[in-house]
Amino acid sequence: MRMSKVGVMIGCPQDIGAGGLRRYFNILPYLSRYFIMDDVSLALVPTCNSLVYSIKSLVMSGHDIDQATSLVKSNLLKSGEKCILSLEVLDRLLSYAQTITEREFRVNSVIKKRVLGFSPIRMQYLSLVDAHGLDICRRFIESLAASSVFAYSLLESYDHVLALRLLGRELGLVRSGIMLQSEPYLHIRDLLTESPSGFISSLYFNRAVASLYGSLIQDRLVRLLLSVSSAPFAISGIHKIANRYDCSMGVLSPSNAFDGKITHFRNTKSKEPIALFFTRLSPSKGLYEVPYIWQSVNKLNPVAKLWVVGSFENEIYRRVFSKLVKDLSIRNIEYLGYLSGDTLWKVVSKAKVLIYPSHRDSFSLAVLESLALGLAVVAYRIPAIESVYCGLETVSTVGEGDMKAMAMRTAELLNMSDDSFAELQEDEKTKKFLELHSSWENVAKAEYNCLRCLLRPAG
Repeated sequence: MRMSKVGVMIGCPQDIGAGGLRRYFNILPYLSRYFIMDDVSLALVPTCNSLVYSIKSLVMSGHDIDQATSLVKSNLLKSGEKCILSLEVLDRLLSYAQTITEREFRVNSVIKKRVLGFSPIRMQYLSLVDAHGLDICRRFIESLAASSVFAYSLLESYDHVLALRLLGRELGLVRSGIMLQSEPYLHIRDLLTESPSGFISSLYFNRAVASLYGSLIQDRLVRLLLSVSSAPFAISGIHKIANRYDCSMGVLSPSNAFDGKITHFRNTKSKEPIALFFTRLSPSKGLYEVPYIWQSVNKLNPVAKLWVVGSFENEIYRRVFSKLVKDLSIRNIEYLGYLSGDTLWKVVSKAKVLIYPSHRDSFSLAVLESLALGLAVVAYRIPAIESVYCGLETVSTVGEGDMKAMAMRTAELLNMSDDSFAELQEDEKTKKFLELHSSWENVAKAEYNCLRCLLRPAG
């Protein structure tokens, strides 16, 4: 039922591997119910680029493109059941997104992919895709304009924030907020390790995105920045400009949760020496370091096994990883593909250790879900892991890039006796941490309490 006031939510909640999409798939129904108490209905406006990303992710995990598009629609309708959502507009957006996806999969040339991946061209491309998507939504957006009281981007990505700016204009420049599920951009020092061409591309992207955020904050259109941890603020430095222009900020607690069904699969006893690499399979998550780490682990424990679970972000990553495994003569490593639901939990719970050499993270649902399933974790000491998991006996950290130390700690945990491993899992801090993060409703409540500041008149 339409209420007298509307909050516009920009994003694409999906029950698939990517943490940010899954997060809102789980909490949007709760947020909708809470805001109804304030006489506010939430309207869901997906960006075309988020639809394309969702369809591509499902195709990469084994669905055909029609199945993927149908599943994306089903997830949106399920999560947004209590939201204002035009089925006609959604069908037109999905049709356009499917066409874009099919076109992108036809781009086989390495040169074409590199051209499309170069930041100035990529950003222009994203802008054109979403601008056309907003044109499809125009009448729907116009119908919301008179009653809109705030707009909120569910992700920090360039295309989402660009859509937020365009929607702000369409909606009469209402107060807006952004959820940082990762850093919106990087410090220049973090780009220096890239190749010259990569540095130029990333530098352009960083400056453009920083400028976009800066203009929205300076013009007092974005009045709230929320985050799943302190890492996105620390990595980007965006808190400095937010402080300068009195933009409210907050780190949610709890900011994420695991599915309650996981507890039925939790296993802390009689585990074989099995390690797991379970995440989005890309270099930023340590994909290319895993073969070297596992080579060292196998020298310390020749019978240990490594299971790799997830979908490769693209075919190049898959080929490079497979070549590394072959060239290094890695033993006892098996790629299990993309898994979900009960099948995923059953597999993960059999492992003893999660190897997590990630360089880029803001929270890591993979770490949270692994802890909930009774695994120990070995990760790089990056801001997100330090911010969220500091002090848990079940999470060991090593210096970023220290593959030897990661291998040694992994082998120690794999060699640990059943009794010692079970005792490790009884860590009181870990128990309290898991209890806090066991409810998506608690996460939604924390976010709702922060979002209510957008209902107050600008001052």
